[in-house]
Amino acid sequence: MTDAGRYAPNDLRMARRIAERPDFFERPLVILSAPRSGSTLLYELLTRASGVWSLGGESHGVIEELGGLDPMDGRVRSNRLDSNDADAETVATLRTGFLLGARDASGVRYLDCSPAARPATMRFVEKTPKNMLRVPFMRTVFPGARFVLLLREPREALSSMIEAWESGKFITYAALPGFRGPWSMLLPERYQSVTNTSVDVCAAFQWREAMRVAFADLRTLPPDAIGVVTYEELVRDPASVVRRIAALAELDLEHVALLSEREKLPISTHTLSRPAADKWRRHAQRMKPFLPELEEIFLEVSAWSRARAAR
Repeated sequence: MTDAGRYAPNDLRMARRIAERPDFFERPLVILSAPRSGSTLLYELLTRASGVWSLGGESHGVIEELGGLDPMDGRVRSNRLDSNDADAETVATLRTGFLLGARDASGVRYLDCSPAARPATMRFVEKTPKNMLRVPFMRTVFPGARFVLLLREPREALSSMIEAWESGKFITYAALPGFRGPWSMLLPERYQSVTNTSVDVCAAFQWREAMRVAFADLRTLPPDAIGVVTYEELVRDPASVVRRIAALAELDLEHVALLSEREKLPISTHTLSRPAADKWRRHAQRMKPFLPELEEIFLEVSAWSRARAAR
């Protein structure tokens, strides 16, 4: 498990006892987004807040280093996980792993704090695009979780996904059964259907499946457990987005909102090339066959979001 080797057995036992408390992770916030949709930008913004804890990055290690949850191990064949994959031992081990890796806004890890300085409950923020395929699983690991779905126009997201595939910097699986070559970013079920195709086909398949699966899962959750924001809103008015998320998660994010009003948004850690409003046009012809279907899905999810807000 990530970081387990840093701690003495007594610390590991203590971490497990703490993490197994049902009320320890207090309304964790799980950011959901298709790949290359701005989730790193949002995550890095929210985790600047005092009192917020996070891994400081994505949770691939915590989840997929646990036996049986890595597609390369053979038990699961994709990143799709549901409540059936979250037995009691898996949940306890994962909660312990999240606690072990948890750090505050200044980078200080929870277990490195003195006992007196450790909060009795943890306000935790998690962000990994693979969680688009894991909503029921994450809901079982964190029963009180709130989910915020970050939507980005498919033409912008897909263009950035193509760029990520071609960069070779986002490889998640070097080799997979039934797929020729390395795989980048999240791995949906039926990924074998796009073997021997182009990067464009693979990226469009990923976006479609991530949105389709997450949308179906989110509609089964209580309305107060879900919020939806857009990348456009985040870039245009980050303070407003932060305040809406603060209301959803019942988090004190006002300091971050005020900073967002005064400071220009930074470029996120995983940016490949500088942002530009029309950057997607460099891949316009390549994306043309896929955009009608993807835009239809985007409009359906957006309409659902507006209807929820109106209610």
